[in-house]
Amino acid sequence: DLVSGEKTRLTETETYSCSPTWSPDGRWLAFEEILDGKLNLVIRSIIDESTAPVRLTNNGGNNFNPAWSPGGREIAFDTDRNGRIEIWLANLDAPDQRFQPVARADDADHTSPAWSADGSALAWSKKGDFEEIQALFNRD
Repeated sequence: DLVSGEKTRLTETETYSCSPTWSPDGRWLAFEEILDGKLNLVIRSIIDESTAPVRLTNNGGNNFNPAWSPGGREIAFDTDRNGRIEIWLANLDAPDQRFQPVARADDADHTSPAWSADGSALAWSKKGDFEEIQALFNRD
């Protein structure tokens, strides 16, 4: 509670939960959590505590640093599933083809996805020989 300062514990793990990101409607929280020895993304309802958390990722790599899109239907995140750190998107409306790579390279890591306020662009850091900011713009 921002007025009283009373805190509410939202996770009950004994390992690690970090990097929360709110859904645009404020009803859900996505975060990274260690599951089966790797970082994975989890989504949990803030409104209905009886709703079980949903494990969004489940593969051989670490998935971390989620960023919820302003439209609420995509989550950008970092993953090392292919050896280097890459930016991927999770499309919450497409369970059969949920994951799509956005930024990756054999000679650089891509980290820290950040959405524009209107959701028309996604920016991130590219770290190779030089560090730079890159972005992908929706040109529709």
